[in-house]
Amino acid sequence: MSTSLNQTEMSQQLNMAEMQSYLVDLDLTRIALCGAGCNTRADIILTKRKENPSMSTTISFEDIQKSLEPSALEAITKHFEELQASALQAKDAEIADLNKSISELTAEVSALKKSTTGTSATAEPDADADSILKGLPEEVADLFKSQQEMLKQL
Repeated sequence: MSTSLNQTEMSQQLNMAEMQSYLVDLDLTRIALCGAGCNTRADIILTKRKENPSMSTTISFEDIQKSLEPSALEAITKHFEELQASALQAKDAEIADLNKSISELTAEVSALKKSTTGTSATAEPDADADSILKGLPEEVADLFKSQQEMLKQL
């Protein structure tokens, strides 16, 4: 006959009074917070005492840093520095892309300005007006000519 008890038999032997004092001087070295545990048959329930109003509920980053071991603090600091460096590189790359787009658009604008000023300078205004007037009825052509004269006076 085996003298060791399995988990089910052990939990049946403990009554409620013993269970409340069973974990009195428990030392925890590591705590993992998760949404759902892997062991669905676990019968462990940890409860917290009622909050004391005099206890501080806010923890600063400096308090956390003080509580960490030097190796863990160094690893976290290194990770933060790497994140900051990668964010700066991404920002610089995005700025470079935007500057490249700006220079391309500026070159395109100047090319469009040259092409529009070049066509209007070489074309004769009277030739354009005559070509427009040929296809218009006589009354509209007279109105157009009078408006052209008013514009020249301004």
